[in-house]
Formats: sequence, C-alpha cells, structure tokens
Amino acid sequence: MIWQLIKNEKLKKYLFLALIALVFINTAGGQYKSFFTTVESKTYEQNFGPIFDALNRDKNPGVILAAQSNAYLFTIYTSHDLFWHSAAFLSLVPVQRYEEALFVYLYLNKEARNDFKGYLEKISDNKAPESFYQALYRDLEGYQSGYSLYEYDDKVANDDKELSLKRPMIIEQLDKKYNEAIKDNGINKILKKYGVNYIVWDKNKNPEWDLSFMGDKIKEVVSFNNIYLYRIF
Repeated sequence: MIWQLIKNEKLKKYLFLALIALVFINTAGGQYKSFFTTVESKTYEQNFGPIFDALNRDKNPGVILAAQSNAYLFTIYTSHDLFWHSAAFLSLVPVQRYEEALFVYLYLNKEARNDFKGYLEKISDNKAPESFYQALYRDLEGYQSGYSLYEYDDKVANDDKELSLKRPMIIEQLDKKYNEAIKDNGINKILKKYGVNYIVWDKNKNPEWDLSFMGDKIKEVVSFNNIYLYRIF
C-alpha cells in the first residue's frame, strides 16, 4: 500500500536497494553477535585436538566413555562410538541400558560411589541444581513413575508431592540393582559388555571422577590441558 503511494520511481529504486542492504546487514549482524556467545566453548573444544589425533591413529573403531559436556565431538572428529550420550532418550533404548549408564557414571563419581542411595536422594530433589547425573536419573524416574514426558516435567517443575511420594521406592529399587551390579568388578564388566576401550577424563570439568578402581587395566595415552585419554586393556 505504502509502495503504491510513492510516485517517484527513482526514490522507489533507492528504497528497494536500501531494504535489500538492511536485510543483509541484519543477517551479518546476527552472525557477528552469535559468534561471541559461542567463542568460549569453541575455544575450549580446541583442547581436545591431541585427544582426537591419538584416537584417529587407532584405525579400529572402538567405544569411548566420556562425560557429556563435549562427548558429541568424538562422533564428529573420530570414527569411535560413545558408551553413552544424553540424546539417547530420543531413541528407543532398553531401560537396562539407562540403568547401567547411571551405575557407571555414579561409580565414577567418588562422592556417589559408596553412597548411591544418598546421592540420588540429594540430586533427585525437585529443587536440586541441574547436573548430568540428575538428568540421567530423571530419565529413569520419568519412565518408572508412569507419567508421560510432559506430565513428569510439569510435576518436577511444580514440586509435585505425588511424585515425591513415589521417589523413595524408585530410588530403593535402583539402589538394590546398583549394589548387585557393582559386585565382583561389575563396572568393569559393564564396560567390557559394551566394548569400551577408551576413557576420556576432563579433569577441569569432572574433578569428582575417580578411576583408581581400574588399577592397571588402564594406561594413559595422551593428555593436554588437564584432559586425559586412557586406553583400557
């Protein structure tokens, strides 16, 4: 409508060119601003370069146990697979697989290893700070609670009392399974079951890990800026 009111053809031409320029400037400006929101994380990812190089020297694709913050990088820059990734909840994954992942990661956590039940009680609280351990537990709790995904998320967000009443039973069941799973080097058996032959430990982001239980079954391959790659034998 406004365009039709402009009678001067030269003015129309200049306005048209100005609109095109504005579109490109806006796009470029958005890209420029978005760069600064990711520069810190992208810079940190450079620390994994020597780890990728070492993994790529192994021409036989294996399985990597790693924390979740940068785990996706290994599937991009190497031919190796992951023991676990939090995106698994988007696929049809057996409940046992979730449970074994929870058992492994909490066993790595020296605070949770010998107090599995107490640690779950702490992180499962609806108002507890978010963490990968909490997210992994909640994937299981959501399934075992019988609620749909949206119902469960809503109940957590609203500190639902009905969910809180179900939680002790769910944790008790998981605790029994955990204590059974860790018997006789059970964690090592789970890793072997899924073909895990590498562990990447980012000590900057996961100082709570403890690999001493592996003993002489692991050997350091390379490290850079406090990020370590171990080979499992």
